[in-house]
Amino acid sequence: VQAQLHAASASGGLPGLKANLKRQIGSYDRLPEHLARFALRALEGLPDGESLCHGDFHPGNILMAGATPAVIDWTNATQGDPDADVARTLLMLRIGELQPGTPMVIRVIATFARKIMASAYLRAYRRQRAVEPTAVRRWEIPVAAARVGDGIEEELPKLLAILEEQYDRAG
Repeated sequence: VQAQLHAASASGGLPGLKANLKRQIGSYDRLPEHLARFALRALEGLPDGESLCHGDFHPGNILMAGATPAVIDWTNATQGDPDADVARTLLMLRIGELQPGTPMVIRVIATFARKIMASAYLRAYRRQRAVEPTAVRRWEIPVAAARVGDGIEEELPKLLAILEEQYDRAG
C-alpha cells in the first residue's frame, strides 16, 4: 500500500518533507545540540523528491474494509523522497512502543516480533517498488532526530542511542 502511495506525485500540493524534518529537528530541546547539528548536516545531502509521503505509516494507521486497505491519519503527509517515508516506517516498526497498559505477555511477544515485522514490511514494499537499502539508511539519522519530538518517553533512549551510535561512527 505504501509503495502505491509513493508512486503518486504530490508536487506542489503538500509541505516538503525535508523542510518539515529540518523544522522539527531544530525545534526540540530534548535533542542534544551536537545530535541536532549532526542530523541537519545529514539531511542537507539527501534528495527532495516529489512523492506522496504519509509520514506516519504503521499498522495502526491501516484499516481493512474487506480486502481493501484504507490508510488513515494524514496529518503528517508531505511531498518528498519515498525512502524517507520507508525509513520512518522501519524505525517505528523496530522501536515503536505499545500503548500504556498493554499486557506484559503482548509486550514480550512484540519485542521478538519487531525484527520479523520490519523485515516482512521491507520485503513486501520491495515487491512493489525497487528500493536501495543504503538509500533508506541515509534517512535514518534525520528521521530518528525528528522522531524525538514526537514525545514518546519510552522511545527517547532508543532514539538517542541510534543517533549517538551514528554520530560516533561518523567520527
